[in-house]
Formats: sequence, C-alpha cells, structure tokens
Amino acid sequence: MAVTLTFSKLELHFGTGDGRFKRGETYETGSRSSSGVSGDFNDDGLEDILLAVQSSNASSIRIFTGGSGGTFRQSERIAQGLRCLTLAKEDMNGDGLYDLVATSAKGDNLYYIPMGTNGKFGRPVSFSGGGGPVSLAIGDFDGDHHKDVVVANSRSSSFSLITRHPNGAFRFPVRDYVTGGTPLAIVSTDLNNDGLDDVAVASNTEGTVDIFLGRGVMK
Repeated sequence: MAVTLTFSKLELHFGTGDGRFKRGETYETGSRSSSGVSGDFNDDGLEDILLAVQSSNASSIRIFTGGSGGTFRQSERIAQGLRCLTLAKEDMNGDGLYDLVATSAKGDNLYYIPMGTNGKFGRPVSFSGGGGPVSLAIGDFDGDHHKDVVVANSRSSSFSLITRHPNGAFRFPVRDYVTGGTPLAIVSTDLNNDGLDDVAVASNTEGTVDIFLGRGVMK
C-alpha cells in the first residue's frame, strides 16, 4: 500500500499476509499530491507509482519506477505545468500498455497521455470536459469496445460523457448529465450485474450519490 502524506512524502506499507502491514520506505515527492495510480507502466514486470503533485509555482506528474524488493526510484517528471488533479490508468489505444487520463485545474481541460513502446509517456493531448472537471472514471459506455471517459464537473453540477470514434479519437460535443449539488467524485462499475458499465457520482453539498445505469448508450 502507498500513502501520500501532507508534508510532501510517499510512504509505503507492505502486506504481511495476515491482514496487517509493515512500514517500508518513505520517498520525497517535492510537493503535495492530489491523486495517484499504480501499475506496470513501462512493461518491465514491476509495479510503478505515478503521483499528480501540486505547489504554488510548479506542478507535474512524478513517476516512481519500481525496482527489486519493493523499492522505487523517481525517474522523471511529465505533464509539467498542466496542474493535473486526478489520474486514471487504462489501455486507451489497445496496444497492451497503460495510458493516462487526467483532469486539470488549468482551464476546463482533461489530458490524454499515451504510453509509448519505448516505456516513455508521449505528449499530452488536451480535450474538453465540463465546468470544473475534478474527478474521472473510464469504461465502455456506448458498447463499441472503445474505452470512454466520464468526468465529474464541480462548477456545473453535472458529469460529462466523452465517447470515442471508431479510430479511437474522442468524440465531441460531449454529453452532459445533471447531478445533485457539487459533484466531486465519480466511479464506474457494473452496479446491477447486467454486463454494462454504470456510473455513480457523489456530491458534497447534497450529501448524495447519484446512480446512472448504462444501457449500451448512457441514459
């Protein structure tokens, strides 16, 4: 388990096999972290950790590359200056490698960051969401076997569905769905066991969770 701390640190806790954890290494992140994901991004068989970090004068996604024995090294920074808030991983282009999708505090933008076959992330590609995108989830919401994106919009009391063209490009305009209050978190899973991806959106002002059931095309 990896935990980010308020004083710019990443702390690891290793499972002992009996439901407990023992404390591992602690790493400097340089700035506070707003989101993180883990996975084997460079296809070397070892888990890596990516953190979206923020400070008053800098922001980036920091990559901690996994090594032997549960160790990590901070290998590089990407997406510098994009002010990424929430990260999600998925193989968006079908090449068997994890790519990144991120919400951003810089305008009302999201970013798609593809992973290359050389183990390095490519240039971020921006696309639009709704008003104040803060959280996102990934799933196939229109039944075409391409991964789509849903994003919770804090300013517009809605979430946006961004589907894909057959060539994989994002489709515009987006479809917006009204939610209660100020949505701050969104997740996607099959909630009713019908084989289709659904969406749940949590609001902090209303204290509610809105459920949207998938029908192959989101209703």
